[in-house]
Amino acid sequence: MGVRENSSGGNNHYFKVSGSGLLYQSSREPKEGFEEHINEKTGAVSYWRVFWNGIEGYLSDINVREVEFNGVKAKYVSIKISDEDGNYFINVPLMTQKGGINNYVKSLVRYLPNIDLKRKVVINPAHAKKGYAPGNFFISYARETPDGKDELIQQYYKNGQNGWPDRVESTDIMGNKKFDYTAQDTFAFQVFKQYLEKFKAENEKSEQDRSQSIGATPTAQTPPPSYAPQAPSQTPPPSYQQAPQQAQAPLFGGQQQPPQYPPFGDDSDLPF
Repeated sequence: MGVRENSSGGNNHYFKVSGSGLLYQSSREPKEGFEEHINEKTGAVSYWRVFWNGIEGYLSDINVREVEFNGVKAKYVSIKISDEDGNYFINVPLMTQKGGINNYVKSLVRYLPNIDLKRKVVINPAHAKKGYAPGNFFISYARETPDGKDELIQQYYKNGQNGWPDRVESTDIMGNKKFDYTAQDTFAFQVFKQYLEKFKAENEKSEQDRSQSIGATPTAQTPPPSYAPQAPSQTPPPSYQQAPQQAQAPLFGGQQQPPQYPPFGDDSDLPF
């Protein structure tokens, strides 16, 4: 099944990622399998269920959703994983408080050209309790090695590879180092938008095909039928070979001002 621990609640399951990298579901009320969680900054009490082993299934969609939190609208990236038991949505903010692209979104972009959508994957955020720095995903093919272990997918984009810009280092007047991620964020955002368009086009095509098929019953485990973007690492897809010529703060929805996101990892009132 999709989650590698038991999960309940219908065919759609929604997950968030905490600031320390935990994949979890949350509730404002006590529920079976959930443990009390106290927000260290606000003292607010909610109930979390943590999933340590990630989500398994087919990467079937990526889209951006606008949600409202305490009267403030913000955009979240929804990563949809599907299998025979249902659909699993991992939601992370699109942008940071400072207006850059969220590290989890950039981590996803690094993998995308090398993911074969016809193969089951496992996606799990890196988290501090297992000794990893938060802000990255581990994405693997599920149980495909001879010994039945997951096979980690190689990232297509790395610093200096396939056009991925490195951060720009500078020093302020006090001699402190600063890092500028504008070029990297702009490049990642352009690649991300192209994949959003591809998923949207493929999903629309799939819907048309299903509507034209008499008696056809779609199944959740079936990946998109024709879109398989896997490419050999030495041959980048034609549309991703060049980084944007001018590094500007990424725009979304025609706005450059970054939205005010709720505290990352304690957004229990969000509608997912």
